[in-house]
Amino acid sequence: MIALNAISLATRPIRMFFNQEPGGQGTCFLWRRQQRTFLVTALHNLTGQDIDSGATLDKERGLRPNHLIIGHTNFSGIIDETDIELYYDGMPVWFTHQSNNKIDIAAIEVKNYIFSHLQSINEIAQRDIILDIGADVFTIGYPFFTRTIAPIWKRGTIAAEIATQKHTEGFDIIDTATLPGMSGSPVVFRGINYRTRDSQIMTTQPVTKLMGVYSGRLFSEDKSKTDTQLARVWPERFINQIIHAERKDQTTVMP
Repeated sequence: MIALNAISLATRPIRMFFNQEPGGQGTCFLWRRQQRTFLVTALHNLTGQDIDSGATLDKERGLRPNHLIIGHTNFSGIIDETDIELYYDGMPVWFTHQSNNKIDIAAIEVKNYIFSHLQSINEIAQRDIILDIGADVFTIGYPFFTRTIAPIWKRGTIAAEIATQKHTEGFDIIDTATLPGMSGSPVVFRGINYRTRDSQIMTTQPVTKLMGVYSGRLFSEDKSKTDTQLARVWPERFINQIIHAERKDQTTVMP
């Protein structure tokens, strides 16, 4: 049996569909609160709309998803898929932040037993590590819906002071060359040299801290130009706020 990193196991690929029409690809990860399991991903994966402008992401067909397929490994280590409906009685099933869909994170509660044997990322990652500018982080996801048992760990660097969040609508910025299909990926620090509030620590075994949710690259106003390879990461605290409040999306209309 192949031994995989627990964060890799908690990170799953998703494909969005409108009825039988395929849409975009993305990544999600498991989160657990009081024995309940949630899938966390980028909100735009579910709405099919740009988080800033509200424009439909599918420029050619104008389609937005009404269900998604999540890839996972079953107990035999075989890649399998589960279909999840995104609307119930015409309303979105996912939770969003109270900021009226300006924070690009969504969470869906799942009750399927297939996820119960996996650890969630918040059960794995430590919380007391302080992340500094210049630190290496990994965006963990499935570019182009990579059909592998484990996701790709794409290295990047924290590119802006964490304290500047209040000037960027709350998101952090990393420098990384990511690919389509990684929106919704967890971004984690993993290393043996780190800082806490009280001290600088070096260990023999790497420790992990979740930075947040990868939300896509930053472009200039003219998106035809080469992008900056800078990307948005929405901090972990927003996940806790969303799942604690359990506020369903009240803005998105069923396609």
